Amino acid sequence: MNFLRKLFKKQVDSNSGKQNLPASGAEDHNLSSVQQTFPKPYLTNMVTFGRRDDPVYFIDEQHGIRTVLVDSTGTIQNFPGIIKEDFWTSQVSPNAMKPEIRFRTSFEQRKDRWIMLWQIQPDGRYWADEDGFGIEDDLEVTLYTYVDQHGQFTGPFRIFRLGNLPYTLDRFENALERWYPKALEMLKAGKLEAPVYQQPEDILFPRLIHTPDIRFHNSDIYSLRDRQEALDYWNHEILSRKLLEATEILLKTDKPIEQIGNYGCRCKIQASMTLFWLVTGDMRFKAVLDKFFNGALESTTERILHRVSG
Repeated sequence: MNFLRKLFKKQVDSNSGKQNLPASGAEDHNLSSVQQTFPKPYLTNMVTFGRRDDPVYFIDEQHGIRTVLVDSTGTIQNFPGIIKEDFWTSQVSPNAMKPEIRFRTSFEQRKDRWIMLWQIQPDGRYWADEDGFGIEDDLEVTLYTYVDQHGQFTGPFRIFRLGNLPYTLDRFENALERWYPKALEMLKAGKLEAPVYQQPEDILFPRLIHTPDIRFHNSDIYSLRDRQEALDYWNHEILSRKLLEATEILLKTDKPIEQIGNYGCRCKIQASMTLFWLVTGDMRFKAVLDKFFNGALESTTERILHRVSG
């Protein structure tokens, strides 16, 4: 951290002495008088362990912006909140969700933004876990959010990992890379059935975790947590393209839905089409509901989305 602090000081002092950065704790200060060729926005500290005197700054010299993301006390600034769900909040104490760094936090660059990983609860005693943190034998809980090119959090913190189970969109990318070709081949042949590690409909047609048949294999991992994650999925270039590819195959098939999959499979497809029709308004999802389900929405998905939006 001393190296990063010296590097940050060198970068600031190299601005020809025209203007130094203001004191820590202020946000979005104007440094527009700085005249030079600037690097892309960067962070002064990419990894932070525990509460220490190394704040994390977002720096955009070209536009004259410095934003404090984590101050010297370990407090997360402009805290965007946490999306709370019973399936994981029951595992932690209320104190664990205070906006402060108590165990480990890291920032990793992802294309034109950064992902902030924030561990709020370690996973066990020193001899009982894999990373050397912990006081009690609890489930490890790590949250995440993104920092955009303006140094702003893009939304509330969400689940990144529970124990060894991943909960970012990466889990879908990894699943599609491994199982999508086989699942799509089954769909083109007009019959969705094992064998793939996941049920093929789980790979092709994701749905909310609370909707039908989230009971077998690892279906809960490959299900969407809420409306926002469904929108994230839809806005993801690769994931949305493959979802639409599978959806259009359904629209072109001459087979009845009863031949394509069993009752559980049909429920999952209906739930997925309901979710993406209500969230995106894309008529292709509505067309599948009209073709195979007489236009009927899957009731649990509809109820969840209306409850949240209402």
